[in-house]
Amino acid sequence: MALFVTVSVIFVSILGSRTKRAGYQKQFSMWFGVSLLCLWIVYNIYYFLPINFRLDVSLPLHVCDILAVIAALAMIKPNRKTSALLYFCALALAGQAIITPIGNQNPLIFRFWLFWLLHAGIISASIYDLVVRKYMPVFKDFLFVVACAFIYVAIILPINIIFGWNYGYIGNQIPDTTTIIDALGVWPQRLIWMFAIIFTIQFIMYLPWKIFGGKNNERR
Repeated sequence: MALFVTVSVIFVSILGSRTKRAGYQKQFSMWFGVSLLCLWIVYNIYYFLPINFRLDVSLPLHVCDILAVIAALAMIKPNRKTSALLYFCALALAGQAIITPIGNQNPLIFRFWLFWLLHAGIISASIYDLVVRKYMPVFKDFLFVVACAFIYVAIILPINIIFGWNYGYIGNQIPDTTTIIDALGVWPQRLIWMFAIIFTIQFIMYLPWKIFGGKNNERR
């Protein structure tokens, strides 16, 4: 399904570029954002159906659940903070979900298509913001994203500990699918490695803009 995500990214980027040249970028962005939001709503309705609902997995508390809303907001009403979260988190975090997808991956299950459409939408929105809208990150954007990560952990980690859940995959459990988390050691020490890797990747994502963006980029 990585090919499906790649095709989605290319399709959105090309269509977005064409609508920009034709003067319909705002309309396309609005349509894309509303579509993402509707998809997120359907995804959560699916998980809240009595047959699927479980407190430990159904609440929209995973990073990608939040990223989907951020992606929709970034498309509907452009904002530097949502663009920063989208850029630094979509590829680093939603991209990991594509490399090692979690949950039932049976194409005959509705959840399968919701999962892939939502993650493809998040990454497509990030690339669209980067390629079509020409978002250029600066260092304070990176710091903002790091601060948001600590706020997320400060809220979600106690919830995971109290209830024995694993939202954000920062609880004392491992996913039912082999992921990089399996190689990071025991909990809670693995949290240090997890965030060290994430922040390193995000800092590397910032470096090209620092090196090649010049002073004009830093003044944005």
